[in-house]
Amino acid sequence: MKLEEFRQSKRDRAEQRAHEFIQWVELNERFPTSKTSDPVEKQHAVWIVAMRAAKRKTTGYGKRMSLYPNVEELLNENLPDWLETNLPLGNREEYLLRRAREFIEFYSKNNSFPATTKGTPIEERLLGAWLSRMRRNLKNGKLKESVKNLLSSEIPNWTSAPKKVWKII
Repeated sequence: MKLEEFRQSKRDRAEQRAHEFIQWVELNERFPTSKTSDPVEKQHAVWIVAMRAAKRKTTGYGKRMSLYPNVEELLNENLPDWLETNLPLGNREEYLLRRAREFIEFYSKNNSFPATTKGTPIEERLLGAWLSRMRRNLKNGKLKESVKNLLSSEIPNWTSAPKKVWKII
């Protein structure tokens, strides 16, 4: 195989991978996470992190990689927000409000904040991590007003993390 043929086959494989990724995102209506037990989702999550790094050329990994123009074009056309880390599909504010309602429902049902500790179910941990980010965004003045108002009206103490209680055995 000649060098140019090898490069072309590499570009073709990268484009195929991009198509598979886009198809997965459209089917699942979200970006993949590496915190999953599904090996296919995990593989897609690792791939998109590598593509973001290649585009930004910010990490050692990204500096060694190149993003093929055809792959970048495919991602830009089909998933305009692909460069944003963990950005859901569609309207960002709608997503944040939906997650806020999920948190309110969780709190109403359990009368506690979602845990982020090891051994906690993954959905609860993700919700807990989301809540931590919202607290940080509030502190930094980056939280959308609609989300802040919804959370504050339903759970006034959402801004303060629960105190750790040590059990004496």
